[in-house]
Amino acid sequence: MPCTRCASAKKDQLERRQLERSPALLPIRTVVEFRGTYAADRAAMIPTVRRIAGLRFEFEAADYPAAFRTFYAMVTIAGGD
Repeated sequence: MPCTRCASAKKDQLERRQLERSPALLPIRTVVEFRGTYAADRAAMIPTVRRIAGLRFEFEAADYPAAFRTFYAMVTIAGGD
């Protein structure tokens, strides 16, 4: 019976190797478009976000966790429109 600890370590090593082969293009640029003006107006209050059209916004982040946090903040502050 194979050692589960060894299998887990081997899987982690393989995942790390795959990540090393495919580097992300930085910074991450994201464009978000809202359906309603109310949601867009609320999302415009976030300092790192730029309004590029009526309902469309963009932002840049240094890495994926920062991009996710900004996106999540936009969606949260916009509400359930």
